[in-house]
Amino acid sequence: FLRVKFPKLLKNAVVRFFNHGWMLMMSSDEQTLFLYDPLNNQTIELPPSRAILTLLQSLFSTRQLPTTVYLLEFNLSRACPPILHDGKIYFLDVKGNVAVFDMNNVVWSLVIYSRCLKKRRLRKNMIIKEHFLIKPGGEEAIFAVFVVHDEIKVKVFKLMDEFRWKLVENLGDRVFYVSHTSAFGYTTDNKSKSMANKIFFPKIHDDNVVFYSLETHRYHSFEGDYSSHNCYNFEILNFATWVIPTTRNLQLSKELIWLELLLGLNRLITKAS
Repeated sequence: FLRVKFPKLLKNAVVRFFNHGWMLMMSSDEQTLFLYDPLNNQTIELPPSRAILTLLQSLFSTRQLPTTVYLLEFNLSRACPPILHDGKIYFLDVKGNVAVFDMNNVVWSLVIYSRCLKKRRLRKNMIIKEHFLIKPGGEEAIFAVFVVHDEIKVKVFKLMDEFRWKLVENLGDRVFYVSHTSAFGYTTDNKSKSMANKIFFPKIHDDNVVFYSLETHRYHSFEGDYSSHNCYNFEILNFATWVIPTTRNLQLSKELIWLELLLGLNRLITKAS
């Protein structure tokens, strides 16, 4: 658990997404986007745009720098950070509905699948408080994590082919890390088996990160023996993000990266006009 002090250039900026060692950040006036590497203190300013950019994840869904950057602007009811899978961008809203944007089609289209989450999957009067979309590394499956009923219960679902959410009782060897700026998961190895079947949230108790165990159905602190069936006394870190340290060296200079992004934006504008 680290508290990072941002450079002056990023003062009052908001973290929108994080992946592969980079944060996507937006200025307070919502007019400028930045890429920021918190571990190496490196900042790259992206080309300006008049659009209010609410979703830009395709840049972060590949480990190589893209030749095209897609800027998506539309409203979805309290959508969490999207994921990219098989050339399609998936979105999840607070009601469990799923929207899919297919970048492979000649004609761009957004398809919204409603009523993906059957009411019987949640008890009566249970309201979803938080929702997260996850595609674990090395897997084709897509999962959703819902915090429901006054933040007491945590439910995990798997997206089926017919766009219906199937309840998952156990994550097996998987571990999930979720926040409002990034969410990811992976399969633990022999050295990290103790992390399996847990979901880590951007919440702390007495300066200790907490997680929810699908085995005990309780919240626990990463250090110490704290345990609780609710998270009433937690400090919620709304502007926190999970960071995976990367050893990948930047192969292009800032100027070349800027050129790559600018060319991608120009091609996008040309296609749209």
